Amino acid sequence: MEKFTHRLFDEIIELKSINSTSKYAEKSIKNKEIKGNFLVISETQTAGKGRNQNSWFSPKGGLWFTVGLYALPQNSNLTIFMGMCILKVLIKKFPELDFKIKWPNDIYLNEKKVCGILTSYLSFHKYHIVGIGINTNIVEIPKELNEIATTIRCETNMEVDNRTILVTIFDKFSTDLPNFIENGLDIKYFQKFDYLKSTKVTLNTDFDKFKGVVKGINKNGAILLQLQSGMIQPFYAGSILVENEV
Repeated sequence: MEKFTHRLFDEIIELKSINSTSKYAEKSIKNKEIKGNFLVISETQTAGKGRNQNSWFSPKGGLWFTVGLYALPQNSNLTIFMGMCILKVLIKKFPELDFKIKWPNDIYLNEKKVCGILTSYLSFHKYHIVGIGINTNIVEIPKELNEIATTIRCETNMEVDNRTILVTIFDKFSTDLPNFIENGLDIKYFQKFDYLKSTKVTLNTDFDKFKGVVKGINKNGAILLQLQSGMIQPFYAGSILVENEV
């Protein structure tokens, strides 16, 4: 991909290979090697991170990048907001494909994971770090991941223009950010493409497990579960297992 530029960023770091763009971004912040909003892109990652310390398959062809955003509100649910920005871009670019968004941090294509998003907040430095992996031009998924993950290239047999996708994602992010900060998440849009809508799930939190039916999210990004008692309860964190996986 040719050298990338975008008005959102004060600095853009492009790498051939790195263990993790998120680790690189965090280290750069803590060492005060970088200022303002920045982007780290790598052609490959040798130790890409998924949720709960899972690894993320990150070969050449996909989009592996981390965004550093300075001085945004601390309680911003950037994971879901970024997911919705990416979803909007992918749906517009590939309207024939069946994309869905899954709380709290994944985008699915034809019932398989195609994008993952992880965020963290370095409070001392006032930085949000948003790590993103999108399976775009990967031609083949390893057998052990074939049942749970896919790529846009595998589903379309067409080469994806990674640069255009990246530019459009950050155009959408920049355009929608003020409204997100002022008014919260666009609940109606999320629920229109909600992978878990009306699904029976078990939510595993750090404190307990809760069974219920997914009723969407609120403006702050909490998943809404209708528990067995009938009460609808918001949860801000946890791991989801759908009923047939429990």
